Amino acid sequence: MRLGAINPLTGKLANHGQEIQSGIEQAVDEINQAGGLAGRPVQLLSRDDQSQPETAVNQAQDLIYREKVTALTGGYVDSLVGPISQLALKAQIPYVASASLQKDLTLGGKNPFFFRISHLDGVTGPLCRFLPEVMPGKKAPFSTPQHPAPRNFPKCFSSAFDAQGSNCPSWKSFVPARRISPLFFSRCAPFTPRS
Repeated sequence: MRLGAINPLTGKLANHGQEIQSGIEQAVDEINQAGGLAGRPVQLLSRDDQSQPETAVNQAQDLIYREKVTALTGGYVDSLVGPISQLALKAQIPYVASASLQKDLTLGGKNPFFFRISHLDGVTGPLCRFLPEVMPGKKAPFSTPQHPAPRNFPKCFSSAFDAQGSNCPSWKSFVPARRISPLFFSRCAPFTPRS
């Protein structure tokens, strides 16, 4: 079985991609030491997307069409993962993304070949319980960069705050390297339990 792994091994996301790649290599080694999958060894074919979406697409096309991989894995950030998920759908091969937070990529059965193993619930739930405890009545704004994964934070946090009966704080998305307006901070709602 040929497994294709695409990760940012160089570029601005290399630290994360190298960690993911190391985990994939370790998993493949363990699978092969245990006899492979259904008695067949797994051959890992790895590619560097250089932290660039267009390179990620090119590498995925190479793995799918030239190398004839059975499945794809890896990926860090949805700007790299999203386009690969569309190629997996077109080729009808499974793609298990290591670090995809964009729920829209898996909701509604739009892509039955794409699977995410990361989600925000493990972060949002505990944080939403913690903040009102340690900051009762205090104001705390949340700001996130303007790209798909962080845009899921407000939805996840709102749901978690609603589930526990607390007010959701204010949200603002920003373009990285731009200043956030002080007016945003003045409009923040305090953390208060709902009656």
